[in-house]
Amino acid sequence: MRATEQELEPQTEDALAFPPFTQTRRARAAFVANLLRGGCPVLDETFDAIYPDVIRRASAVHWTPVRVCARIVKLLALSPSDRLVDVGAGAGKLCIVASAMSGAHVRGIERVPALANVAREAARRLGVDVEIVDGGFDVRAGEDADVVYMFNPFFESIPLPGAPNAAMQAAIDIAAAEELLGALRKGARVVTFCGFGGDIPTDYHRLARERWDGGALEVWEKR
Repeated sequence: MRATEQELEPQTEDALAFPPFTQTRRARAAFVANLLRGGCPVLDETFDAIYPDVIRRASAVHWTPVRVCARIVKLLALSPSDRLVDVGAGAGKLCIVASAMSGAHVRGIERVPALANVAREAARRLGVDVEIVDGGFDVRAGEDADVVYMFNPFFESIPLPGAPNAAMQAAIDIAAAEELLGALRKGARVVTFCGFGGDIPTDYHRLARERWDGGALEVWEKR
């Protein structure tokens, strides 16, 4: 679930600036990246240390926990030949962890430019190759995807005060997500954490459903 422009708005640009990448921080980043590449999930507090304070404080609510990322990699048996698209990538946590642990090609789509920049810098510092795309999404986003991941990316559009068109935007986004799922090839899989606000098309078969802190993790395959 990504943070919103309204949540980031009270912050200055400096609040989203990363601390200097000192030799100590470089060593810690390399240590975290090596653990992930070795298949060892790290504590969220350890991973989140890569981010600016404002992003780190939002982690428990808005970013996928590392252990959930690791579980997704295992459930899907992700490999370097797989292509995963994260809709609403936020600060890039799922993208980075999934790519590091599996070698899969991971593309994150994030509407908020400030968050997309944060995701790119975090990936750069950890030395993990991910693709982060600014802007919205449509069916073309999933044309070559083997997996689409959504952590309830449209929820925050609905309850925000002072945003009269928020519910309409959420409805548009959910409809676009349903269209994207309908356009995926047979055999493609969809992973949701806490849902996405819409309905999984009827030609999908649910492969797994697990309860995690904060919500349900579900895996579907298009038949």
